[in-house]
Amino acid sequence: MKKIIFFLSLCCFVLCASLSFAQTAKIIDISGRVFVKESLDGEWTEASIGVFLSKDAALKTKRSSSCTLAFDKEMKNIFTIGENSQIVIEDVNGGVFLKRGRVFSLVDNASAGQKFEVRTPVAIAGARGTGWVTYHKGMKTKVLVFERTVSVEGEDGKKKDIKMGFGIIINPDGSLGEEFPLDEKDWADWKEFKSGEQDPRSGFGPWDGSSGGFEGDSKEDFRDFIRQKERESQESSTPDSPPDPNIYESLE
Repeated sequence: MKKIIFFLSLCCFVLCASLSFAQTAKIIDISGRVFVKESLDGEWTEASIGVFLSKDAALKTKRSSSCTLAFDKEMKNIFTIGENSQIVIEDVNGGVFLKRGRVFSLVDNASAGQKFEVRTPVAIAGARGTGWVTYHKGMKTKVLVFERTVSVEGEDGKKKDIKMGFGIIINPDGSLGEEFPLDEKDWADWKEFKSGEQDPRSGFGPWDGSSGGFEGDSKEDFRDFIRQKERESQESSTPDSPPDPNIYESLE
């Protein structure tokens, strides 16, 4: 009888732990100064690794700081909040509201019917399995797509699928702007985020927004990497019209 009770207790413990992760997001890495508010009416406190966050919890990062959240036990679906950013968890299955700053999204293991989204005051960027970055500054949003395709919806209700190698600006009125090809700096940031020594899923710290080299890569190796991505982007999609040459400065 005691063995049966012990076995049932162990099963309950494992089940509860699994359900806990399924219904929360977990902080898996922190760099610099990060603060958390665990409820709408809560107080801001220093964030720490291993904390589970429920719906309506908020996070904010200071300068040269970042925080990575996992939305699954295997840590294959992660959002990294960049420096000087603030988010609110709207859906523990993979939805955040970006009040300001930027979020790196890497989704590798979405379940059937599950969609990960980053919402801003003027747009929603979402996908079932891909990699992208969402920026929001002032009243403009910028979405950059680095893997597969991301669906972007403006506040006006219009939608557009943005393919790998392209980005889009969402205007303050919620309308979708022109698509534009990603530049070398964008790919550099994404490569740094994805690199093994920076990937929090490999047990190291996340991308922290700082610039730096690429260990083991020569400049020519990196140029080849950029050229290949540009070729892939051109083959997969072509913008309807030339991008505004000042489109990047509009959000910097």
